[in-house]
Amino acid sequence: MISSSEGRLSPGRVSRGAPHWREGLWSQTARLLKAGGAVRGHDDVAPEIVLVDTDGLHELAAVRRMSPKAGWWAAGLLLARALVELHHEYGETTGVVTPYSVHADATLEALRDVEPGGRPLAEVGTAHRFQGREFPVVVFDMVEPWHDGGLWIGQASRRPGSSTWQQNGVRLFNVATTRVQHRLYVIVSRERVRSAKPGTALGHLGALLRDRQVRSVPATSLITPPEWEPPNLGPEGRLLAEVLARHVTITDIHDELSFYEQLAHLISQAQSSIWVWSAWVASRVRTLLPLLQAAVGRGVRVTVFVRDPSDTLQQQKHFAEALAALRAVVLNVIEVNVTHEKVVVIDDHTVMMGSLNALSQHRSREVMVTMSIGEFARLSRQSAKALRLYDELGLLPPAQVDPDSGYRWYAAGQLDNARLVASLRQIGVPLAQIQLILGLEPEAAAAQVGAYWSGAEADHAARRDLAGYLVDRLTGKRNVMYEVKVRDIPARSLLCLLRHASTQQEVWDLGKEVIGMLKAQPPPRVDGVAGAAFLIYYGEVNQDSGGPVEFCWPVPQDLAGQLAASFPGLTLRTEPAHQEAYIHLGQDPTAAQAQLVSDSVMAWAAEQQRQPSDLPLRVTLLATTAPVTDASRRGGSDFTLPLRDRAGAA
Repeated sequence: MISSSEGRLSPGRVSRGAPHWREGLWSQTARLLKAGGAVRGHDDVAPEIVLVDTDGLHELAAVRRMSPKAGWWAAGLLLARALVELHHEYGETTGVVTPYSVHADATLEALRDVEPGGRPLAEVGTAHRFQGREFPVVVFDMVEPWHDGGLWIGQASRRPGSSTWQQNGVRLFNVATTRVQHRLYVIVSRERVRSAKPGTALGHLGALLRDRQVRSVPATSLITPPEWEPPNLGPEGRLLAEVLARHVTITDIHDELSFYEQLAHLISQAQSSIWVWSAWVASRVRTLLPLLQAAVGRGVRVTVFVRDPSDTLQQQKHFAEALAALRAVVLNVIEVNVTHEKVVVIDDHTVMMGSLNALSQHRSREVMVTMSIGEFARLSRQSAKALRLYDELGLLPPAQVDPDSGYRWYAAGQLDNARLVASLRQIGVPLAQIQLILGLEPEAAAAQVGAYWSGAEADHAARRDLAGYLVDRLTGKRNVMYEVKVRDIPARSLLCLLRHASTQQEVWDLGKEVIGMLKAQPPPRVDGVAGAAFLIYYGEVNQDSGGPVEFCWPVPQDLAGQLAASFPGLTLRTEPAHQEAYIHLGQDPTAAQAQLVSDSVMAWAAEQQRQPSDLPLRVTLLATTAPVTDASRRGGSDFTLPLRDRAGAA
């Protein structure tokens, strides 16, 4: 429940810097709306002022008055949340301004379950809170429906005879609309704006609307059943509809004949809670009592709100008897004065609302709408941006895409895969590997996840060591973390293949390619570690650098020319005899570990006053040593730095 005092703005709390009404408020605002770095650029199709029209939302757009001059509405909470989330996905900061503190509190609550790390997605408050501040994007939620006589902004005016309260509404309007730098959304009834008189706050907005300087997006087109033909909303409306679909999607519409069959089904399926707002309780409730009793019996919490005994209908005998029968089954029957809501909420995720009293309707023509709240994207813990990317990659295609609007619809059966993708991304699995995992049987997929995580833990350990080394190096404690050894390497001839590589897999593929060539006609081997194959990294292995990397296979010098002719795809070159400093790396060294040993061996060379030779750094692959030894069977690799001799020779 929300409890808050009415939001008021006195003249002393209104920004003195707001433009005077006669300066042309909206032309002043339009000058402020310019494309900038924080918000995507705009054109004629994507306007800078967007009116989100609440007409036709019925109960969602009904204002719950907390006093004669203040209140809140569900439409604003829902639409503001969708707009904030939409711009958050593009890295854009949004401020939400509303006339009433009670509505600001409700909006903050609506945003609370999408706060990353406990931080609000947007700042929310009344206009006085934002005086002197600006935001790239502002959502001005006016809380102004069509049929309600007009609240503060709806009556804001400087026409002759206007009251101080009405004139203060104009000042509030000025403050709210001049907090924006690039894009302004106004949540309001379009019909109320169109019918507003000149000289009023909404009258000036209506003039802009008539001059087509404001795009009007109907909220009813953003919250529609999947089978309905969506209108052309334009890019702004389409993106908003896609974000909004995560929170409310109409799944069905019922008349008084089909509604009770659906309601009975939902009650029978309820697992945790049932909430019913029904002004009156009459004979209709008796058909639902067995279902409600069964729900209570399986532990479902049932709460019903009805009008209190002061209501004349509720005092009638058959109404009182029906209410007594309900109380015998449902413990939580709460009496409310003059309630008119007609809503059923099942398990906090399915809402039925409209014009039908669920516990009393008899023969009148009525309509109820069923909506699923927080559907696929929120349930799967994915953002709309991520779902679009996964669709483009073929990783998680939607069950249906509307060819005209681009709406994406997902089936409930896709939730398991979507949640799996979210979890795999959470632990850092690359998208290409996720695609492989999704195509495997559960046991094989589990093995892939286990293998990935083992590598991730090794990489984390190596990065932890690297961080510790850097701390020690920067504080002068030590420069060498690993044991460095030195060995002699004779002059040798090499068969080599050079390739660009942007991933470690491409490096392994290079080695397989060379070994595949040599297997067809195995050349004589050079004994010992001098005969082990090695990799030379001429640059970083990543998308930016692409190596290159060279795979080298030592061969006997007296047969080098003959072997080169036998393998035309490989390049023959020679290296002089030299000493090399090396650090043993073990199996599958990570990039962080490679960086650490590289720094260590270079630090060792400096400490020992040994100069690196002109030969490049390399990684020696011990598993290719001949003859085979216990050490070579264990495999692993050595990170190797060729050295000049003491006299300075290469």
